[in-house]
Amino acid sequence: MACLVVVEGPATGTLFGLFAHKLVDVGRDEECTFQIIDPLISRHHLQIRAESDGKHVAIDLRSANGVQINGVDMVVETLLKAGDEIVIGNSRIVYSTTDYPDAKSAMIGVRSGRQYRASTMMRPPS
Repeated sequence: MACLVVVEGPATGTLFGLFAHKLVDVGRDEECTFQIIDPLISRHHLQIRAESDGKHVAIDLRSANGVQINGVDMVVETLLKAGDEIVIGNSRIVYSTTDYPDAKSAMIGVRSGRQYRASTMMRPPS
């Protein structure tokens, strides 16, 4: 089943399962399906809608700071693909179609083969 995995930001390590929902709201508001407390996220920032074929579409809910998918500003509804990286506020979220048993497994699964904002250490010349 599909899920959202927060890989960076205030809710790092959180797994949001999408299987039980046709429509998911992500934002700061406590009434959102998935709440992320991040000052740069709008109360109702992002919506994920399940299509009849099991795929998911991302929709920016006219958020103040916008939504990026794979580094591109989202301006229209966007069909999500496995591994897509969604950025809202200070939060980086990966969309996955893998069924993970828990958040720890999901973090390992989505990070394999990818690197999220790892800082590079430079040695001074000797």
